[in-house]
Amino acid sequence: TLDSTMIANPLATPLQTGTYQLTASNPGCIITESIFISVVNFQLTLDVEDTVRVCKGTPVPIVATLTPTGGVVSWTPVTGLQLTPNGLNAIATPDEPTFYTATASVPGCIRKETVFVWVDSIPNDLDIHPVDTTICQGSKVLLTSTVYEPAEYPIVNFEWTPSLGQLT
Repeated sequence: TLDSTMIANPLATPLQTGTYQLTASNPGCIITESIFISVVNFQLTLDVEDTVRVCKGTPVPIVATLTPTGGVVSWTPVTGLQLTPNGLNAIATPDEPTFYTATASVPGCIRKETVFVWVDSIPNDLDIHPVDTTICQGSKVLLTSTVYEPAEYPIVNFEWTPSLGQLT
């Protein structure tokens, strides 16, 4: 389709391969030109959501699919990525939050898909105090865990279980 048929430079959005013809005229003159546009059906998809949250060190497998098949996918950046030779399979293990862009092309068509791997962590030295202990029935004991700088670990949630009784 054309955004306008009555201007010199319309924006074409062809849905299928075909020819467009332009006729320009003024009193006494007329000229006609045509252009053939080949529409390529080429798609790139990734099998993950656009944002993936993982704990630092957790690998994220990503499968790229090309339609039609048989192409090559390139990735940027490659830091923290393990790739198969054709780029269709990637394993992302970044040390910090990273946007990865997959790119594939055929003549006349470039496709890009991006995935954001959000890397978070929990401090390695998580500890509970007191250590295993013995108390009298009915007594209370304050259970504490290591305190962390909230700015360094802004999304750490704590949950003690069970709330009643004990695990055995």
